[in-house]
Amino acid sequence: MALGAEVPANNPNNLMRSHVGQTGFTSVDPYSGVLSYHIPLVNIPENDGLSFYFALNSHLPNGQGENIADNSRNLFNLYPHMLPGLNVFVDQYGRTHNFKVSNNKNIYYSIDHWKEVRSNDWYIYTPDGVTYTLKLLNNVNWSYWPFNQWVVTEIKSKNGETTLTYNYDVRAGTIRNGVGANSTVLLTSITTDDNKIKLNYSPYCVYGRDCIKGYYLTNIKLNDKYTWRITSLAGGSSASNIMLPTKLTYPDGSIIKFNIDGGASQGSYSALHSITYSDGGKSDFTYSGTHVTQQTNSGPGVTTGTWNYSYAYPNGTTVTTVTGPNDKRELTFNGRYPNSNDWNTGLLINEKLYSADGKTLYQTIDKTWKEFTLPDSTIKAPELTKQVISRGGDCKMQSCMEYITEFKDFDSYGYPKTEVESSVKHTV
Repeated sequence: MALGAEVPANNPNNLMRSHVGQTGFTSVDPYSGVLSYHIPLVNIPENDGLSFYFALNSHLPNGQGENIADNSRNLFNLYPHMLPGLNVFVDQYGRTHNFKVSNNKNIYYSIDHWKEVRSNDWYIYTPDGVTYTLKLLNNVNWSYWPFNQWVVTEIKSKNGETTLTYNYDVRAGTIRNGVGANSTVLLTSITTDDNKIKLNYSPYCVYGRDCIKGYYLTNIKLNDKYTWRITSLAGGSSASNIMLPTKLTYPDGSIIKFNIDGGASQGSYSALHSITYSDGGKSDFTYSGTHVTQQTNSGPGVTTGTWNYSYAYPNGTTVTTVTGPNDKRELTFNGRYPNSNDWNTGLLINEKLYSADGKTLYQTIDKTWKEFTLPDSTIKAPELTKQVISRGGDCKMQSCMEYITEFKDFDSYGYPKTEVESSVKHTV
């Protein structure tokens, strides 16, 4: 964050925390300490603000370290889908939305104000006007382990001008001791009027002893012209394999390499230890459990240096301190991770920017939230009502400028219809 740069107020509907990113591909959630890496594979802007999109992405449900994958058990099946239990939706950007039932048994809301209507088909409506259609797959056998049968078949932009269509292949499960295992549902293509992505897979043994068959992604093709190739190796425990990506080759021949362990000693968690970028730059990561404690960048193409992360929990809050080569950031959140179901747990309430030695305070951001009850529901959600940016140090101790944004007149989605901006100069 550059001193004096404009800091936009968070949209009250967007509760994705301000991740601390040390490269364009990696970032750390300062509340949970969980690393996310986001490697674009195919991203073609379509009309009306809806992107044709696919990526390697480690954004994790509830930040607990689970792999986002269906039973093909690799890290590349990032597409919009419902997780088992039918109350957690993962959008195409890897963000999770946890739904709770309203007073109307067929309508669900998430804390970030997404709405789900369940009928013969299910529909998910976002505050931005995007609509997801989910359909039930009837030709699927789910006899062996639970996995939901609802898949996204269509996404429409807010004005209905752009539609993404998702197509799937259902493959029969392996027979084990006379019992049929679950079918495997594979996303095979995503299409619009002008473009088409095809996805290709190879089979492998998920469980070595009985060779329960799974599939892993090997390449992605755009319009049968450009190909992204994924190299993977089996990881995980001896009884249950996970195909972990080791190399991504772009259509122009450039390569990104990954060092990911199978997490056999950490349950389902697969830790990314390093990324080597196509120009030779590298990022290395150190952990305490699932918390990132250090990131070191070296080589060409990245901002070199080491960033250290520490986590404290005073008075029921979470305070994360990030100390890097050029500055120090201190972020304070309501509650402690792992979070509870309270509407305000994990909300950023204060952020301070210091010099690298921590002696000079450059900027403070304070956020004020209030409780919002979602329509036709008892579900509580947060609304950001005020943000104050103080530049020039502690206004109680020295001269500074305060930039104030107030949010008012919220609609049923929790969007403010009115934003009032002002500034105050303090002198000491």
